[in-house]
Amino acid sequence: MRTSAVSIGAVIAVAAVGCTQQEPDKTTAVPPAASKSAAAPAAQTEEAVKRAVKEFTSTYASGDYAGAWEWWDSAAKKVLPQAEYEKVFELCPSPAQGVPFTVEAARLSAARDSAVVRVSRATFQFSYRVVYEGGQWRFKPDAQSLAEYRLGSAEKIAAKRRAAGKCDKTG
Repeated sequence: MRTSAVSIGAVIAVAAVGCTQQEPDKTTAVPPAASKSAAAPAAQTEEAVKRAVKEFTSTYASGDYAGAWEWWDSAAKKVLPQAEYEKVFELCPSPAQGVPFTVEAARLSAARDSAVVRVSRATFQFSYRVVYEGGQWRFKPDAQSLAEYRLGSAEKIAAKRRAAGKCDKTG
């Protein structure tokens, strides 16, 4: 049983890096792509950042990976197409799907155009970086995640994750 707990813990940590509350709260933030032309610009405050990250993490944790990809910044979107990102999770389901995140705190940059947001998931704590782009807060995947996404295909990414024991074994 210890191996399972360690494996799930490792996967939660990896899933957190790659990009999650149960159902998205549609009253706090609108997915950026769905609302680009209709949404008013997001405030450049710590509270607005926390709301956006809560929505992003809720979207991701619920298994809406296409929706989570929509929260990415424009540079990350160029690295891996949305369909490939979705397919990664079809080929390598996350054992942490459904495990909610808690947004702990946010710290804005002096220019108020980026922020570091501290989140927790299960017993793990880590930070996300978000950038203000096009009037909305966008998730900026870290360098390690982007390096994995640069493998270019869902099959290659999923194979790498499977080899590392990061896929749900019940799927």
